[in-house]
Amino acid sequence: MTALRVFLLAIVLSLGFGSSFAKTPLAPAQDADLAEGWRAYSAEDFARARAFYRKAAERKHALAQFNLAVMLIEGQGGAADTKEGLDWLRKAAEAGLARAQYSLGVFL
Repeated sequence: MTALRVFLLAIVLSLGFGSSFAKTPLAPAQDADLAEGWRAYSAEDFARARAFYRKAAERKHALAQFNLAVMLIEGQGGAADTKEGLDWLRKAAEAGLARAQYSLGVFL
C-alpha cells in the first residue's frame, strides 16, 4: 500500500470518528453562520452547510474550520479537496480545538 493510500485511509477512518463530532455543535448560537451551517447540515443540505461553515471559518471560528475541513475531505456538499481540508484542519488545531488537534495528529 502506498503512503498516499495509507494516508487517505487514516483520513477516512479518523473522519468517520471526526464527522460524528462535526455533527455535535459546541455552541452554534455564538455565530449566526455556524448556527445556519449546523441547521443546513442537520437537514442534509450539505452544499449550504459548507457555504455557511466557510463564512464562519474565514472569520477564524475554530469549530467552523473543523466542520468545513471534514466536509472538504469527505466531499460533502461539493467535490472533495483533501489539501484544502487539511489546511482548514490545521487552522482549527492551531486555534486550540482538541478534536482538530487529534485528527491532525492521526494524519501526521
